Amino acid sequence: MASVCAATAAYDQTGDERCATLLSCLQEAHATLLAAMDALETVTRQPAPDRAVYTNARWRISAASYARRLLWKECFRHLLPIVDRSTARKLELFNCEDIELLGHSAAHVSRWPAKAVEQDWPGYCMASREIRRRMRIVIEAEKLVVYPILRRQALSAEALAR
Repeated sequence: MASVCAATAAYDQTGDERCATLLSCLQEAHATLLAAMDALETVTRQPAPDRAVYTNARWRISAASYARRLLWKECFRHLLPIVDRSTARKLELFNCEDIELLGHSAAHVSRWPAKAVEQDWPGYCMASREIRRRMRIVIEAEKLVVYPILRRQALSAEALAR
């Protein structure tokens, strides 16, 4: 599980060596979240809601998203003091985007309790697709921005260890 992976990265390693583990954990968190999102995509293609099925799928996304967010925060805290100013700015901008996504996610969950989902299944399906689209954008941004930074820092630490 991604949160266990993050805890391992946080407590079992020190310094830049953590970057390789954080990268692996972030990749795992992304895979878990994308799988949960795909599962909800399948559910929202159904003509009518099944409360047990859609609540389970929503819970999986919430849990995976929370684990990813905790891991991102760990990456952010670890990287910010060790990267150059330009990279730090990229990380700070990405952090703002992540906070914005959290707001959208909270609004989505608030807007769509079970009763509302069942009263307007087509509306929920459309809103769910939109929030998943936003989540995919953030995941892709993490892959493009954070993965290379973690790789670079891990390689730097490895080179220094030699």
